[in-house]
Amino acid sequence: MLELAALAQHYGVPTRLLDWSQDINTALYFATINALKKKENMKDCSKKFTLWAFNIKILQLINKSLRESNLATI
Repeated sequence: MLELAALAQHYGVPTRLLDWSQDINTALYFATINALKKKENMKDCSKKFTLWAFNIKILQLINKSLRESNLATI
């Protein structure tokens, strides 16, 4: 089912999947492209987008800390 949802999202079908990228430019492009397309067709652009960012180094530090304190099984 996941493969089918990924294929559907690739072809523009709305899904509940999130796009992940390590490249900020790629993430910004995909976060803004639909809002920009709508703006071209509308005088008043009320469409918004969201871009979430995670600091991978902090996530790796937390993961390492959990493994060292044997809390990873919780």
